[in-house]
Amino acid sequence: MRKDFQIALLCAVATVPASFAVSIAFEYFPYLKAHLGGAFYVNLFLALLLLGTASVIAIKGEREAERAGAKRRMVPLVGMIFFGTGFVLCAIWFFTSKPPEPSKEAQSNAPVEPGAKTPEEKRRVFVPPELTPERLLGFFEQNTTMQATELTKDRIGQWIRITEPLGNVGAFNGYFVHVSFEKSGRGSIYCLFRNPKDIDRLKILKQGDPISIEGQINRIEPYVLNLDNCEFAESAPR
Repeated sequence: MRKDFQIALLCAVATVPASFAVSIAFEYFPYLKAHLGGAFYVNLFLALLLLGTASVIAIKGEREAERAGAKRRMVPLVGMIFFGTGFVLCAIWFFTSKPPEPSKEAQSNAPVEPGAKTPEEKRRVFVPPELTPERLLGFFEQNTTMQATELTKDRIGQWIRITEPLGNVGAFNGYFVHVSFEKSGRGSIYCLFRNPKDIDRLKILKQGDPISIEGQINRIEPYVLNLDNCEFAESAPR
């Protein structure tokens, strides 16, 4: 077998182990994995440089072969090198690319198994059922303000479910609606509704209508419990 055919055959076969080695190199060399962009451009530049060099050599070889009366064999060799390099680059792309993540809409429309919690509900931490608004406000009756604030500080940011008669609904200010319940027990409860759908529902309610809501505890003060991000319990994530 002639030398040029041997070189072409070896170059073509060498692309198989080379592509496999390159595809798993990122698992063994953390530096490469952390700089995938740089590694891609460096290898792309080297590949183009080698292809350009091979093309120049092939063209010169063709001209010399024409003068000597030999058959053209260098152009097929360049084709082998070109497609072999393309195979290596495609192998890198295949083994290092990640599958696309599902969109938020697809995640929200995904079926939920009975009893399973949604991601939104997993992020919500609720106070124990026995910690009613009356009991939370009761800390300020049985202790000093400093002591009660210390005892209830861990509840700030947690969620609570409340069912009470509606007191008043304030005007929408472009950001939220201020809602209060009928005063009873140890103090007052104030909620901020931000969800447009819940705000539309508030427009048709009257004072004294019983409503069930879920809200995030914002502040606990003497005689006042402030909730934010409130939603009707029926529309809250389950």
